[in-house]
Amino acid sequence: MSTIDSDILAIEPQLIETRRHFHAHPEASLKEFETAKYIREKLDAWGIPYTAVGETGTLGVLQGGKPGPTVLLRGDIDALDLQELNDVPYRSQYDGLCHACGHDAHASALLYAAYILRQRQDQLPGTVKLAFQQAEEVGAGARLFVSEGHLNDVDLAFGQHVTPALDAGTVQIQAGPINASVDFFKIHVHGKGAHAAAPNQGRDAALASAAILVHLQNIASRRVSPNEPIILSIGKLVAGTRFNVVAEEGLLEGTLRTLNTKRRDEYVAFIEDQSRAIAEAYGCTVTFENVNAANVLENDPQAAAYIRHVAEPLFAPGHILTNLPASMGGEDFADISQATKAAFAYIGTKKDAATGVINHNGHFNIDESQLKVMVQLHVNVAMHADTFGDFAAAQAPASVSFDF
Repeated sequence: MSTIDSDILAIEPQLIETRRHFHAHPEASLKEFETAKYIREKLDAWGIPYTAVGETGTLGVLQGGKPGPTVLLRGDIDALDLQELNDVPYRSQYDGLCHACGHDAHASALLYAAYILRQRQDQLPGTVKLAFQQAEEVGAGARLFVSEGHLNDVDLAFGQHVTPALDAGTVQIQAGPINASVDFFKIHVHGKGAHAAAPNQGRDAALASAAILVHLQNIASRRVSPNEPIILSIGKLVAGTRFNVVAEEGLLEGTLRTLNTKRRDEYVAFIEDQSRAIAEAYGCTVTFENVNAANVLENDPQAAAYIRHVAEPLFAPGHILTNLPASMGGEDFADISQATKAAFAYIGTKKDAATGVINHNGHFNIDESQLKVMVQLHVNVAMHADTFGDFAAAQAPASVSFDF
């Protein structure tokens, strides 16, 4: 059993109720107005000062009664454009929107960690920043916190994410790359329309688009070492207007994901160059767009060692996992990790079949008993931050100890 403080156990009903409130009222990225209002009303009631970050982000600040570093705790708040498929009392009240990635859990855990830390403010070392971050799903929220300078004085940042890939009672906290970069690209293919009975008078953008799709698969399979994780997927291909017209325009939309920060730009440039070359072979041209949706998320070794140490009382021996493959999914906490020493943890929330459905699925749900563990982990990170500097880059020294 995990060691959960009595004051955290006491607020578990409110914690679960809040998570269910967020779950029932999901809001899309950059439109989290009611979610932000709810969070700010709670912070007001608890006497926690805050500032707005963008329109829907919120940064609470607690100044501790003891000297220490500045720590940022982050919880994302946006939902997905996806239909809720769970038949539960707290199912989404909005068609086409649901919390299928667990941000309802992240937001509620950080909110009640803020409540507990407010009660312990006199014993709190240093300063704690509470980042209720918008727009993680579109890779825009963390960059707002960074660009506005809220990471400039931060010594340590910590975030956590629920996952059905791990059983409840386990956590992944490891140094190095933990999430891939994400590039989202569009390839606009420009041809020349003609009657389908006289295709020689046109330049077929549909044929060129199909050839580009097939050719791009060679990048991952033939141009990159098989030992290097990389994904290149084309998720959308459209071309033409009707059956008897040679297509004048085509469009491919895809994503590149890699753990290789140094070669990432090279891969994107190769996608563009190859697309142009293939299009030209069919008498067409290309307009290329790329969006950096997320950078590689790398956990700082010192930060990871510290987080593992404060997590030890919460998990049974062997249940803190430190050597799992990195996820090829994106996570915009990567922008925070590039601005300061940071670590990101994955909290196992699979208890049964109902809580074992993958994220970004309308049936996604969590084992709510893990919410209090998430609160406790946030609290432990903040309450013992004055020991963070004592940790070596690779692992915590044996001389560091404290009571929980």
